[in-house]
Amino acid sequence: MGNFPKRWLIHLLMLFTSVFAGYWLWLQPDQLASDDALFFARGVTDFSVLEFSPHFPGYPVYIGFAKLLNVVLNDPVASIMSVGRISVLLLPWLSYGLLRQLGCSPASALAAFLLILLDPLLLGIGVQGLSDGPALCILSASVWLLAAKRWLCSGLVLGLCIAVRPSYLPILLPLLAFIPWRYPPSIKPLLYSFFSVGIVCLGFLISKDGFGYFVEGWRFVIGHFQTWGNSALGETQQIGWPQSLANYYSGRFISGAAFSGLYLLLPLLPVFLMVLSTSTIRKKPESTILLLLFTSALIWTLLAQNPDNLRHLAPVLWPSYCLAAIAIHRLFQLDQAWLLTVLRITMTGLIVLQLSFATTKLTWVASPPIQQAKSWLQKSTENQSKHTVVATNRGVALLREQLLGVSVMDSFYSGTVERVLSAGGVRLSTSNIENKQLKLVTQFTARNPAEKTLLGYQAIPPAELVKNH
Repeated sequence: MGNFPKRWLIHLLMLFTSVFAGYWLWLQPDQLASDDALFFARGVTDFSVLEFSPHFPGYPVYIGFAKLLNVVLNDPVASIMSVGRISVLLLPWLSYGLLRQLGCSPASALAAFLLILLDPLLLGIGVQGLSDGPALCILSASVWLLAAKRWLCSGLVLGLCIAVRPSYLPILLPLLAFIPWRYPPSIKPLLYSFFSVGIVCLGFLISKDGFGYFVEGWRFVIGHFQTWGNSALGETQQIGWPQSLANYYSGRFISGAAFSGLYLLLPLLPVFLMVLSTSTIRKKPESTILLLLFTSALIWTLLAQNPDNLRHLAPVLWPSYCLAAIAIHRLFQLDQAWLLTVLRITMTGLIVLQLSFATTKLTWVASPPIQQAKSWLQKSTENQSKHTVVATNRGVALLREQLLGVSVMDSFYSGTVERVLSAGGVRLSTSNIENKQLKLVTQFTARNPAEKTLLGYQAIPPAELVKNH
């Protein structure tokens, strides 16, 4: 490692790549990409969970960050977008600091920095206007503080993380149990500060919506696991994580199944190395924080999150990159010439692969698919001079608010799609529909892996069907 570039060169490279990533992030227009983003933007100006400003569970600290930016920007949409952009840019820097705290060399920490910064999914969540990026950023800061044994500050930051994205609570519960058990002096400062943030935020939410907040919470939880959540614990999962990940990772350098299988194994590799390397646990027991976080995030994501939204994979990807850097650092310490050469080639190859993968998954300047669909529907209505009907299960509230002269129907309800198509309307879907009575009339391409490409279908007229037969 002694021949590796000096620290100032490493920091210069980190700064250069961050500027490049920031350039891409700020090139994207300040446009809402989903119903959830719309609800967040509403919450910046008028907070009420019962009125979907935002949706349950309220995300009070995330809305608070956006409100602070809104004082300067005076634009709720730009404010929530900017919070996401800033967060994904800070995440690699915080990860680098965490890994240096855990004893990793600058070179190993740099490898993790570049893998995180260049990950198209982690970068893509920065332009969704959602809480994933800010929550992951704060989570990385809290793990750094835990590794440094700053119990009071880490408890406060962990509380903020939950208040930014409450669905991270199941991921953090094992951590909140392990730290007090492993470090008894942490019990009071860690847990007291953590629950203090939770009590303050809960009090704020009740002050806004009263005890109706809990009624809405019950409705939301039941709906997630029984109706729309599409999780493994639900009753009607339409697509699983293996299929979703295989579709995402397949077909770039080698054949689909082999390529997706390779990437599915990559996050598990550092776990096996950590478990097998007892010296890592003995010399730096704080490293187990990342291992525990990765394990709980993996279990929670596979069981309770929607595979149709790849952004839910973010809390699994981030610790896997950090664990990989720790494992590589330990292997470097073996000081075997042949191993050093192999590791350098492997590190360089992974970074180049990640860069190439990002270039295939990210577009430079484009609107979100739902905004592309909105513009197309507006033009279709103007050109045809007649009322347009559309059925969709994506961006229903967003299209209803932003589209004039178009009836937007929720395709979740039985019979809606058939009625819309029979009236000459359009069906928007993220799935390839194989139906001989439908034709694909347009598509709206996703800008990054955190989004889904929208496909527009219309019914084939009966006369044309007869002619084709």
